[in-house]
Amino acid sequence: MTDYPSYSQAMAAVTADQIRRAVERTHIAPARARGEWRFSVRLGDVRKMLPGIRGNSHIRSAIVSPAKFLEPNGLAVVAESGPASGQGSNTIIAYEFRKDASSFLDELKALYGSFQGMGLSDEIAKMRAEWEERQ
Repeated sequence: MTDYPSYSQAMAAVTADQIRRAVERTHIAPARARGEWRFSVRLGDVRKMLPGIRGNSHIRSAIVSPAKFLEPNGLAVVAESGPASGQGSNTIIAYEFRKDASSFLDELKALYGSFQGMGLSDEIAKMRAEWEERQ
């Protein structure tokens, strides 16, 4: 008897959490470090990184889950391309980093302060009020 896992055990070894951590490490962290606001993930690249994944549907499910992937990482899916099934190796999912409301308001306040002397403060105040109404 060997201590090696069977083929089916090895194939089941990669969990959704492992997929998410791998994508966070290889795609999200580098994009943030470069100051990018948009990046993409190709399912085939993730599959190559993690031998033992049964199919691309597992990858796609892991990296589009709002509660377990998108929200914790501050992301939104903005585009998908590839086969109609959405599960082929050439499927590409594009993400954008989302700003939270407080960071947006901080930036808006900074703009407001810098434009006060230019006579644009009323316009900035109007934009801020419109944005707050949508929230």
